[in-house]
Amino acid sequence: MQIYFTTKDVVFSKNKIKILGNRLAETNLISSYANESANYLNKTWAEFKKRLFEVALPINWRMELKKQLKQLSMLPAKSFQGFSTQAQTLQSLVNFDTQPAACLGTFDLAQYVVFGLPEDFQDRVAELKYMETEPFKYSDFKSSLSASFVALRQAHITPSQNCPTAPSMNPAAREELVWRVHLFLDSQGCCHFCKKM
Repeated sequence: MQIYFTTKDVVFSKNKIKILGNRLAETNLISSYANESANYLNKTWAEFKKRLFEVALPINWRMELKKQLKQLSMLPAKSFQGFSTQAQTLQSLVNFDTQPAACLGTFDLAQYVVFGLPEDFQDRVAELKYMETEPFKYSDFKSSLSASFVALRQAHITPSQNCPTAPSMNPAAREELVWRVHLFLDSQGCCHFCKKM
C-alpha cells in the first residue's frame, strides 16, 4: 500500500485509511475496519496502521519468524541459492517496519544459514573462513558459498551416478529385437545388411 500511496500521491491519513478499507479482503480485517475506522479518521496513518497490524498479525509474529529462521534447514534436494533466498525472505519479514537498531543483520542471517546447512558443508564453511571476512557482505558470502556448494555436490556424485548405462538385454531378447528390425527392413524393401534400397 505504501507504494500505491506514493505513486498516487496520497498524503492525508484520512484518505489512506479510506483507500485501504476498499482493498481489504480478509474477514477479520474487514470487521475490524468496519468497527474502528471512524475512530481513526482524525488520527495519524501510523496509529491506524499499528492497530491494523495488531488485528492482522499474531501477538509474537516477529518471534515466530525468527524461530522459523533459526530452525531453517537445507533439504538434500534443495539448491543453496533457493535455501539462501528463503532465509533472506524471512529476514525481510522480520525486519519489516522496524527501527534499524532492531533489524536482523546480514551477519546474523549468514549464521542462521550456516546452522541450517548439512554438517559436511558447515565444516567447509569453517575451513574456508567465509564468516571471517572483513567487512562482511552477504552477497559475497552467498556467491562464494553457492560456488563451493555446487563443487561439493559434484564431488559427491560418483561417475557411475553421472553416466547412465544402457539397459542390459539377455541374448534371446536381443536376438528377437534384431530379427524384428531385419523383418521391418525387408518389408520396406531395404537390405537389412547395408540398410539401402
